[in-house]
Amino acid sequence: MQKVMEDFKKLSDIVSVDSVGWRYDPIFVDDKHSVDWHIDQFEQMTATLSGYTKTCVISFIDIYKKVEWNFPDARKDACLLD
Repeated sequence: MQKVMEDFKKLSDIVSVDSVGWRYDPIFVDDKHSVDWHIDQFEQMTATLSGYTKTCVISFIDIYKKVEWNFPDARKDACLLD
C-alpha cells in the first residue's frame, strides 16, 4: 500500500493536485472490517494523501448474488443504503 501512496504523490506532483482523485471502496462490515477499522484506514489514507488530491469518492457495498458469493461475511444490515 505504501508504494501505491508514494506513486500517487509522484503522479500528483507531475499532473497537479486537481487532476488526480482516489476511491475508498467498497465499504462493508464483517468480522475483520469493522466501522472503526474503516474510519482508521480512511484517516490514515487521507493524512498520507493530504495536499496531493482534492477528490475522494466513497461507495458502500451493494450486496447482490455475485457479491454474496465473493463477500459471504459482509453484513447486509451494515449497508447504509439498504
